[in-house]
Amino acid sequence: MKKLLATVTAVTTIATIAGGTVPAFASTYNFHGIHMRGNHNSINIQDNSTNYNFTTNITFNDLGNFRWAAKAIEDMAKKGIIKGMGKHQFDPGQSITRAQFAVLVTKQFGLQTSTTATQDFADVPPTLANGKPNWAFPYVEATKDYFDATANLSGGYNFNPSQPMRREDVAVTLVKIMEKLNLVQPDSSDQVQQVLANYQDLDQVPGSLQTYIATAITNNLMKGDGNGNFAPLRPLRRAEAAVLLDRISSQMVVVPGDNPTTTVTTDTYGSSTVSNDNYSTDNSAASTDSASTTITTEDHSND
Repeated sequence: MKKLLATVTAVTTIATIAGGTVPAFASTYNFHGIHMRGNHNSINIQDNSTNYNFTTNITFNDLGNFRWAAKAIEDMAKKGIIKGMGKHQFDPGQSITRAQFAVLVTKQFGLQTSTTATQDFADVPPTLANGKPNWAFPYVEATKDYFDATANLSGGYNFNPSQPMRREDVAVTLVKIMEKLNLVQPDSSDQVQQVLANYQDLDQVPGSLQTYIATAITNNLMKGDGNGNFAPLRPLRRAEAAVLLDRISSQMVVVPGDNPTTTVTTDTYGSSTVSNDNYSTDNSAASTDSASTTITTEDHSND
C-alpha cells in the first residue's frame, strides 16, 4: 500500500507540473514494480494482481462561450457519463445525435446493455462494415422502448442514429424512461391542455407526443424560451444535453432496474415517421451521457 501511495503521489506531481488539471503522460510506465498506464482522462495502476483506477480532472478547451454549461459538462465527464470529441474538445454547440443521446440516457438511468442483443434496427448493426463492434449498438438496443423509429421499405425499422435529437424527441424519451422507473406520472388530459395553451408552437407537435411534452414541462424537465415557444423541432446541443441530465441527476435518485426485452413490432412503434432533417456525423469518441437539468431555449439562445 505504501508503494501504491508513493506511485499515486508521483502521478499527482506529474499532473501538477502539467498545469494541475490532467496528467502529462499518455503512455505506459513501470515504477518500482508497479505498472502504470494512463492518458489525459484516467490512470490505471496495477500492483501485483490488483487494479486501481483513478479518474483525473477532465477539462475541455472549447467551453469559453458555454460557461453556463461548463460545470455540468465537466462533472458528468468525471462521472464517465459523457465524453468529449478528443484533444480536450467537447464541441458543445454541436447537435447531439440520437445514438449519442441513447448512450447518455442508458448510463444516466442505469439501463441494461448487451452486446449479444438481437438486432432490431436495420441501420444499427452489431458490427460495422470494417468488422469492428458498433459502439452504438448496445445502447440503442437498451433504449429501444423509449425512442421512436421509422418503418423502412423492407418491413423493418430504422433508428436513424446519426440524425440530430430534437427537443420533442428528448421530451418523449425522458418521460418514457422516467415513467418506467416511476419517477414521473403522465399529465392528465386537462393538464396537457393547460400546458399547451402556454405555448404557441406546440400545435406543430403530433397529438401522440403532446402528453409527453406536457409532462416534461410540468415536471420541470424542459421549458420554453419565455416568449411562448417550446421549439419542439430544434436539435438539442451537446452542452444542453449535459446540463439537462446533470440537473435530473441532482434532483432525483435513480435506482437502476430490470429492462425487459422487447420485440420490435408495429405495436411498439406504430406508423411513426421522422422528417427529412439533415443527418450529422456519428463519432464513436462522442459517446455522451448524462447529467440533468431544465433546458430553456431562452437560457442559451445567445450562445
